[in-house]
Amino acid sequence: CINSLESTVTLIAVDTFVSIATVPVGEGPSSITAMPGGGFAVASAFADSVSLIDPTQPAQAFAIENVSSVPNVVAASEGLLAVATRSPA
Repeated sequence: CINSLESTVTLIAVDTFVSIATVPVGEGPSSITAMPGGGFAVASAFADSVSLIDPTQPAQAFAIENVSSVPNVVAASEGLLAVATRSPA
């Protein structure tokens, strides 16, 4: 679940509905997508970044900086990550 005001993402175990981690991401998270293999990608509009989260090591999210101008939607397929923006790059 995206916590926009806190710039975090909360991971919840679907079998117990218990929060397992709250992960810091870039400022203004606006979209999250599940990636093949079990990870997540989060677009952060105000930070111009995409954070990659490995649920087995959520404290070590990897940020891809300067992705584009105001990224607001991410989508993933096998081997590719697509980022849609609100402004031209």
